Amino acid sequence: MENKKVKIFISYSHENTDLFKEFQKGLESHSQNSTNIKWDIWTDVEISAGAFWHESIQDKVKESDAAILLVSQHFFASDYIKNEEFKKFVERYKKENFIFFPVLLCDCEFYEQWEELTEIQFFAPQGQDYGIDQFKNKIVPYDYLKESNIKNTYFKNCVKAFEKTIKLNRSVKKKSSETNTTTKNESQSQQLEERFQDFKNQVMNHIKQQDDKIGSLEKSVSFLIDEAYQGLKPIDNCLKILFDKEKRKYSFEFEKQFEIIATEVLPIRYETQFYANKFLTNGEKAKDFYEKNKIYWKDLGVGASVAILDNNGKKFGEETEVTINPKSISGNFIPFDISFVNKDTEKALNLKTGNTIKIKYWYSVPIFLWGSYINRHLSYYNEPLVVEIEYDKKYKSNKIIEKIESLIGPKSTPSVLPEEKYSKTQSYHTSNIVQKIEFKGDRFERFRITWDSLSYFGGDETNTEDGEDELGRTNK
Repeated sequence: MENKKVKIFISYSHENTDLFKEFQKGLESHSQNSTNIKWDIWTDVEISAGAFWHESIQDKVKESDAAILLVSQHFFASDYIKNEEFKKFVERYKKENFIFFPVLLCDCEFYEQWEELTEIQFFAPQGQDYGIDQFKNKIVPYDYLKESNIKNTYFKNCVKAFEKTIKLNRSVKKKSSETNTTTKNESQSQQLEERFQDFKNQVMNHIKQQDDKIGSLEKSVSFLIDEAYQGLKPIDNCLKILFDKEKRKYSFEFEKQFEIIATEVLPIRYETQFYANKFLTNGEKAKDFYEKNKIYWKDLGVGASVAILDNNGKKFGEETEVTINPKSISGNFIPFDISFVNKDTEKALNLKTGNTIKIKYWYSVPIFLWGSYINRHLSYYNEPLVVEIEYDKKYKSNKIIEKIESLIGPKSTPSVLPEEKYSKTQSYHTSNIVQKIEFKGDRFERFRITWDSLSYFGGDETNTEDGEDELGRTNK
């Protein structure tokens, strides 16, 4: 084994100076021929006359590779040892695995003195180790050892135990160094990976933002194409929501005005849908809910009518109830057509290019199926949008609308819609309050109205999770 120099600091109480001198002499005698390490022992007796003893000790505390602590009751009583030597060694141990080698000179209650020492293995010879029956299972006092014929065995064992500690420490340091090198390489690799992921996320976020803009544009263009295909140009768009407290339902009435712009083929129908959006953001929960609470088309009471304003632009003609064709019999999402066919005569209405038509359709749904908000699109062709919410004025508050939010992108976080985008008024119609909201959208946009359904109807009627209508045509 390579003979390496080890700088050893011996820490002792000056109350044990005689024991210390005897111990140092025995240690040097039995370590001088060691083939494992080269012992370089330093004690405070080597401090030169005129030197600052505190600075000298602190320099050796910093330079030493290991510390042998001669532990006795006097050792524990020394504040200097505790605060200026042992404390510094503990700090080095935590940072660099510094070597402690405490030697118990006599039986003393070190467990209750310094808690840190209880974590370190002592060199503490007991009577049975040396065939001394009177100290069986007890510490053999050093005073006894130095006067006995087993002193040489004691120092031989002490040197052997210390060198074993040095050897184990070097092995730990080597593994620690290898681990640190591996950890450093892994850390560098991880940092590179994190930097790459951060850059990737920035790129993907940028792409997503562009995709959102493109997606919004595609929806706008798609809508325009759909409307052009149907031959209808939106002019006016109104929605009335009636809170029916007795029947515990929401009644919806849509009124839309379009100019007929078809040049070759006149429009024959208007496409729309019923859409209940409770638990919209939790697909499995929504699916389970609507499986157990199916909404049947026949229970919605859907109806529609059309009135025509000729190209003289004077007034709309009589409202004519028209045919409705649902695409399914049940579900939370039911598309349907409003055919421009007189429901009673089954004849097509007399529509002409340039006419303005007013389409009305309506349905109602139980509050526990709908939830507490409605998602809609607005600002098609920059037309205004009006929403009226009507409810019993016996409601304890005269402000049932809680929040009006803007929904910009498919996955965007809702934000409160600025007031310049809409105006609100309130009026009284007989026994009801009507809150009117006029939106002034100037682009393809979505919004959400949240109302205080729980206080109005009672029961858990607001349990509709935040979400957005991603179908793009809800209540169009």
